[in-house]
Amino acid sequence: MHRSVLDHMGSAETPFEQVLNSELLQLKRVLLREHEFETKSLRTANTKMREELEKFEAYVEEEAAAGKEMQVARTVPVERWAHLTERLMEDSMHSQWQEIEEPTALHREELHMRSVWKVSFQDVLRRKHMNFRSSKVPSDSNMRMNQALQEDCCLQGFVVPPRSSKQLTWSMIGSFLILWDLITIPLGIFDLPEFIDFLSIVARISFVYWLFDMPLHFLFGLEIQGSVELRPTKLARHYLKTWFFIDLLVIVIDAGITA
Repeated sequence: MHRSVLDHMGSAETPFEQVLNSELLQLKRVLLREHEFETKSLRTANTKMREELEKFEAYVEEEAAAGKEMQVARTVPVERWAHLTERLMEDSMHSQWQEIEEPTALHREELHMRSVWKVSFQDVLRRKHMNFRSSKVPSDSNMRMNQALQEDCCLQGFVVPPRSSKQLTWSMIGSFLILWDLITIPLGIFDLPEFIDFLSIVARISFVYWLFDMPLHFLFGLEIQGSVELRPTKLARHYLKTWFFIDLLVIVIDAGITA
């Protein structure tokens, strides 16, 4: 008796199952309706496309038939024009070859060697050698590169070339003294009596160097615009226009400090 009651309870449908079955049936009807509509529309489009294809095939057949008639009508004139053009081209080519193969006597007389072509190889080498020797001779109007310019002066023998070892050594000493001042001048603020005494000795040596450096600049050669300038008057004028007054100011200040 208990088992029969359970079977009866299991076979009974709940309200949720009823609603689900009704919704599924309604969805099935909607899908079948849409399927029928799509099928009808595809059949209609297929029928219209077949009709258009049949019309197009008929049109193509008509055009092909008309084209054959026109081609038959135009064949004869086109062939005639082609034959005429071919004959004209053959005649023109034949005349050109005749002109090339049979030159006239007038053209033969115009062919002659020029005098320049008759020069032998030895003459060419001789002329090149003469031109090379003439190019080595310097002209008075043009200055050569790195040419030393000098003048007749009593101080000309004391002028030092710009790249000589003497001038390079003197410049290196000056560079060392400048570097020494850059390092040691800030250290003067510290209270180091022995170090300050040593700095004063070096300062006197530096003062003597810069004192002799000014007159020596009147005798130090320069490179100006590719030429070596060794003329004392030009060197003095160049130094007076550039660094003379700056060096004089530095020496006056240094003399005041060391004194």
